[in-house]
Amino acid sequence: GENIPVAEIESLLYKHPNIATVALVAYADERMGERSCAIIKLKDQTKPLSFNELVNFLKTHNLAMQYLPERLEIWEDIPMTPSGKIQKFKLRELLAQHIASTAVEAN
Repeated sequence: GENIPVAEIESLLYKHPNIATVALVAYADERMGERSCAIIKLKDQTKPLSFNELVNFLKTHNLAMQYLPERLEIWEDIPMTPSGKIQKFKLRELLAQHIASTAVEAN
């Protein structure tokens, strides 16, 4: 139940050379209540970004361990408002649907 400095983490991630857009959003977790997920749109789709690369990048920028995202999603489309802001509420809905659909497959 600790508040994560979302803006700080997002601004660190924007320093990554292959990140075009990033949003840190919460997703439901039975054990923890909520966990954080970094949803990223890459500048160059041919250069994938792994979860480990993301974590190591944040560690090199001295981000505290407890603030590291626990999930990475690479999406080609991130919903935006007409004024160009990321629609985080929409992202949370889409992420929840995505997690629910993949969880069913995993069983």
